[in-house]
Amino acid sequence: MKKTLVFALVIAMVFAAPVTAFADAFHDSPSNNPAAELVGYTVTNDDWNGEIIVTPYSERNTLPQKELEEIEEAYEEIKNADSVLQLESHLAEVAEKKKVDVSNLSVSDLFDVRATAPGMGSATITLKSDRFDYFVALLHFTNGKWEIVDDAKCNKDLELTFTADDLSPFAVVVSNKNSPPTGESDDWTATGLLALAVLSGVVGVGFLAKSKREAA
Repeated sequence: MKKTLVFALVIAMVFAAPVTAFADAFHDSPSNNPAAELVGYTVTNDDWNGEIIVTPYSERNTLPQKELEEIEEAYEEIKNADSVLQLESHLAEVAEKKKVDVSNLSVSDLFDVRATAPGMGSATITLKSDRFDYFVALLHFTNGKWEIVDDAKCNKDLELTFTADDLSPFAVVVSNKNSPPTGESDDWTATGLLALAVLSGVVGVGFLAKSKREAA
């Protein structure tokens, strides 16, 4: 009777264990991500006197209405995608060239980049963040669709440099192979291991009791 109750408890632990909360294309929720560091930028118009501002999705409510609506639309596009590959048709090709398994791709960061004045020409921007680790590609959300920023490069110091003629939301695509998504999946692993240990103990005790009865 006691063994039956313990076994039932183990089963309950396994099925009550939390599952990962992120079933979309995000690496983890962007709502808590701080802004990437703006290392610097240059523009092609030497007479331009504006400023470039980087706003993470977590601070989207500070954006002007037009930019707010655009980053919200970009967020929904990612959130509703079963895979990052649905966002841009050439992303798989980029990943394969870098010898990255496409099944490990996810979006690690979503942010808006805007200029405070028109007429900058094109801008070359450098950002830095630990969320750029295992960088694969940079996506630019423009005119309601995602495009790959071809010249985007990330160095060993996790500084991401890219050039853009117009500014709007950007998303960083990374590989999860060496950096598993955060969230509740670790809780699942811990709970599963605990349940396995308890179950192993139950089996061991039962086997020992049976051996003693046979020896008697």
